[in-house]
Amino acid sequence: TKTVECRIRKGAFAADARCPLKAGDTITIARSRAADDTTEYPGARHYDTKITHVRDYKSLPDLLKEEKIGNVYPKQTAAEAKAAFEAFYKPEDLGMGLVAIGLEAPPK
Repeated sequence: TKTVECRIRKGAFAADARCPLKAGDTITIARSRAADDTTEYPGARHYDTKITHVRDYKSLPDLLKEEKIGNVYPKQTAAEAKAAFEAFYKPEDLGMGLVAIGLEAPPK
């Protein structure tokens, strides 16, 4: 199961954001896929969980090494994880730094 979410350090995830996330905060995870779609994450559609840690990284390879690929992108290799992440972000954004947000494991 995925226990680390990673984001570019910009916008709501910028280091100087007004409402930064921190360990101990409770957040709600909400899946945006259709109710009958079980292709990616077949678990609960909405659930509350706690943040276990928030860590900064300069690069995606550093983040994947320290946080462990399987916690960020379950069932993917390093190359697949890199491609999946880069599919969501512009190349120029990747130099802004990253934040890893650790989460308690989702309910089964």
